[in-house]
Amino acid sequence: MKKERVGMMKKTQNNLRKKEKVGSNCKETTSFPQIIRCQEVVDFNQINFLLKIEENFSRIRSSPTQLSDAYINQFTSLEHLINCNENLLAKAQKFSTLPPLPWQGERVQELVQKGGFFSAEKPMYRILDHFLSAGLFKSIPGMASLCPDDKSNLFRSLAMPLCGFISAYFSIQLQSDTVIRPNGLMPFWYMNVPRYTFDRNVKVFITNMYCNALKPFKQLQMNREEFFAHEHLYNECTMYTAILFRLCLRSRHTLEEGLRRFDDLLRLLVHVVWMTDYYGTFAVYMDVFHFRGERKAAMPTAIYPIYCNK
Repeated sequence: MKKERVGMMKKTQNNLRKKEKVGSNCKETTSFPQIIRCQEVVDFNQINFLLKIEENFSRIRSSPTQLSDAYINQFTSLEHLINCNENLLAKAQKFSTLPPLPWQGERVQELVQKGGFFSAEKPMYRILDHFLSAGLFKSIPGMASLCPDDKSNLFRSLAMPLCGFISAYFSIQLQSDTVIRPNGLMPFWYMNVPRYTFDRNVKVFITNMYCNALKPFKQLQMNREEFFAHEHLYNECTMYTAILFRLCLRSRHTLEEGLRRFDDLLRLLVHVVWMTDYYGTFAVYMDVFHFRGERKAAMPTAIYPIYCNK
């Protein structure tokens, strides 16, 4: 009897172990889809966060409401702009949703020809893009952990790529073959006057900078999610690269198409680096041979250091 009981107990224990193993395998099997779903929720929340920024960004940039001198001049330095709590993106509700006033191209060309690029008016859209870039930079959670000096230095190195990327993306959204502002203003026209075009170098610069540089953007036709995930690659590379990768895979019919889209978007980063270097060379050339201090007088104190690397 004892032997039979011992045998029965062993069988029972073995059966229990088998059930535990089967149960544990089931847990492992069911947990994998849950992890995937959790990742999708994380991505969804991140993308919604980015799209909310894009919504505010677009409203401010497309509005006829202009930044006041009081707002612009409150920032005493680039360091002050980046490290203070003020963020232009948080003020989107104060900007009108009416369409911007149309640009008077011929009149502006006359003013530029007579008094120079910065005499017609302050480059408000360029200034606005820099303030919006600063707001975008400060909206990223990881930036809060940086010390003030690191934050300022990082933004100084990213300001031009961000501004160029923003300008190109929104120009393509307006179905333009050249850089264009929401009111129809085209920087190419600013420069395309006899005052500057007698210099053949200027003609080459403006054609490459304001026309040819947009071709890769036009070919890709990024959507809103890709644009802002792409923008954030500059700042938090690992997380946003992963989000962009998953976006590409989900939005394409096949794995191969998704991978190709992801590769094309990353290649665009290389193009933006070229744009930044080229614009830097262009800006230095114009400051030395044509502007001669006009940029410094026109740009706000907090923005000018981006152009002079000081």
